Amino acid sequence: MATSPWRKSKRSQTGGQCVQIRTDATLSHVEVADTKHGLGSSLKVTPGTWVGFIQGLKQ
Repeated sequence: MATSPWRKSKRSQTGGQCVQIRTDATLSHVEVADTKHGLGSSLKVTPGTWVGFIQGLKQ
């Protein structure tokens, strides 16, 4: 299944200290990877879980 390219926040700093995300073509999940551990290992969550996580960070 096709996925979008990895994206990272514009606020990320250099030095490998960022998290990148991508989605699949059907938007059924969001894939999250920590760049300091490489993009081969990732966590898949539902879009609703991802939105809840981001909203929690903004509080």
